[in-house]
Amino acid sequence: ILEQFPAGPGTLALPQGAAAGDAMRAGLVRRGWEVTHVPAYHTVDYPARSDLALLPTQSGILTPTSLNTHDVVVLTAPSAARRWATIGVAVHAVVAIGQPTRHAAYETGITLAATAASPDAAGIAAVVNTLE
Repeated sequence: ILEQFPAGPGTLALPQGAAAGDAMRAGLVRRGWEVTHVPAYHTVDYPARSDLALLPTQSGILTPTSLNTHDVVVLTAPSAARRWATIGVAVHAVVAIGQPTRHAAYETGITLAATAASPDAAGIAAVVNTLE
């Protein structure tokens, strides 16, 4: 995304998760932008406090203990990688959505089967379809 962003000058707000790293903000600053980071959400572990839920709890929710050695886990953020490292459920394969998530997975000792070439549905589907 950063490489596709035009050069500044200008001012912009960068909404990201509270746990997001500084790479995007720093890269935009290098490209001439004045950047204000806006925390858009805070990641919490499951199960979160039900009294703070915005939507009603759904039955049949997939939980880590529902997974088995035939399943593939796609880590969609560095925070997801850090959380997955604490769970200890055996699955067929673990895939990262992109390089920041891959880096976090390796830092936490997760063995990845692959990393998606692009962080979209097509990229994830393509990498999952290569797994045996």
